[in-house]
Amino acid sequence: MLEVIGLSKTYTRRRSTHAADSIKALNSVSFSLNAGSSIALVGESGSGKSTLAACLCRLVEPDSGQILLGRVDLLQLAGARLRRERKRIHMVFQDSATAFNPSLTAAQVICEPMLISRETSTTAQAEQAVQLVERVGLAADSLRRSPMEFSGGQRQRLAIARALAANAEIIIFDESLSGLDMSVQADVAELLLSMQTELNLTYIFVSHDIELAACLADEIAVMSAGRIVEKAPSTQILKSPGHAQTQALVSAVLPVEARA
Repeated sequence: MLEVIGLSKTYTRRRSTHAADSIKALNSVSFSLNAGSSIALVGESGSGKSTLAACLCRLVEPDSGQILLGRVDLLQLAGARLRRERKRIHMVFQDSATAFNPSLTAAQVICEPMLISRETSTTAQAEQAVQLVERVGLAADSLRRSPMEFSGGQRQRLAIARALAANAEIIIFDESLSGLDMSVQADVAELLLSMQTELNLTYIFVSHDIELAACLADEIAVMSAGRIVEKAPSTQILKSPGHAQTQALVSAVLPVEARA
């Protein structure tokens, strides 16, 4: 479903009128992802994982490379063609409180992608909003509330409902579970795994927590200095990490005796 080829991105930070620093956030990153599967992008802060996620959604424009969604290169599209294909990838952000317009109700938040696409009537949108909010474990009467009245876990469920309203085939979770309590985190993780099976969704998880990533994703790609330094099935990564960066991430959460 998704193939990323040689994706690169450099940020330039100007120090003065005559001098600037260049930071290579992505350095020829490549990976592929099958429909219905999941991958976690794991690494320390500054490793490039969030920049990679933002580039996949065209929130950040890469300098070079390809993002192939099926046979379509998203980086070659603009205007109406980009809008048509772009909705197939949706991001759920880490801070759900700032991801919603506080002046909207929960119903309006969910219906916003449908309004933009103009593919369903107002009546159908309202009916779908009820179905989606119940699908993610929220009560239908919560649609009248402001998103700011929800708890952190409830807001993330609302964000997931909005991604489904956009008919997204690939959902990117950018540290979306990291700020939740452990029990809430487990509930949302269980919801995501059940939805993936039922709806054949494709997930990309961005996380600094390699243990959580292994619970959620089929594969883990470890990033360091803008590159993928190791990529393998999640169980293999935890049991026998090969790269030094992977070993450091695993050692931080799992002692050697717990990896068997």
